[in-house]
Amino acid sequence: MASSEAFHISDLLMTVAYRIAQFIRNLTARITFEDLEEADSYMPSEMHPLFRRMSISEQAHSLRVMRALISEGCTDSDVLAAGLLHDVGKIRHPLNIFERIVAVLVRRVFPKITEREWDEPVKGWQRPFFVADCHPKWGAELVADAGGSKRLVELIRRHQEAVPSLPKTELERQLAALKAADEKN
Repeated sequence: MASSEAFHISDLLMTVAYRIAQFIRNLTARITFEDLEEADSYMPSEMHPLFRRMSISEQAHSLRVMRALISEGCTDSDVLAAGLLHDVGKIRHPLNIFERIVAVLVRRVFPKITEREWDEPVKGWQRPFFVADCHPKWGAELVADAGGSKRLVELIRRHQEAVPSLPKTELERQLAALKAADEKN
């Protein structure tokens, strides 16, 4: 077996192990009143109803992302609110945990299998990929409609985009921080 193939298999096994842990975390996710108060303190009040429409597991994930940003020294209110709301677009077409895991694992093994532009709601086996690809756009629309700042909307819209390894602009640095916190959590 070639070393690059061995790396690919070990990378896949690490991804599978991570997703199993994530699955267990999602099944046992709980949000306390204190968690909601903490979230509320880091986002504009008009965003509170959007956050509460997210699934409990998505709220818990978003709180971990926001806390990771804080632990890295982030104090920017729009970035912290984006940490809490980056996945809010998923409320338009909620996925169950099995669909989310399949989407991530299939994309990890076959990254180009579902690369495409989506132009309509999709059903069947492609639905998780449709939601994964489109939720940043939907989230940005929901946050804009609720009165979110232009920068908050832009952070949510672009939170899955590739970021240069050496970000040049403040927005690229903020996106890199958001993306890193999301990927860790």
